[in-house]
Amino acid sequence: MLGDRTRVLGPNHPGTLTTRLAIRVAAFGRDHPGTLKNRFDVAAMPGKAGQARQESDLRFAIAGLMARSSTDRALQLLSDLLKDQIRVLGLTHQDTSATGQLIRALTEKKRRRS
Repeated sequence: MLGDRTRVLGPNHPGTLTTRLAIRVAAFGRDHPGTLKNRFDVAAMPGKAGQARQESDLRFAIAGLMARSSTDRALQLLSDLLKDQIRVLGLTHQDTSATGQLIRALTEKKRRRS
């Protein structure tokens, strides 16, 4: 199923990302480092399906989150993820730091929009 979704929709389509996350959670559990990475991808997915995703570009992730109608939901997903990353990976892990930076930047952009 994932192979078909990836082939038809592309690897960065929201449907592909959520399917990959569901499979990873079922196979490895919610706390597996790969699952944590997929949770970040789903929380930070771009607002439009099929848009190219640049893994290292924090500004792209912020723009995708801000384009979504549910910025509060995205912040909640990222906050939940951050708690798990701190517990599993540690406070100084680069993925934990990236999630914290994204939360801070998104919160600041949301504050300025209000």
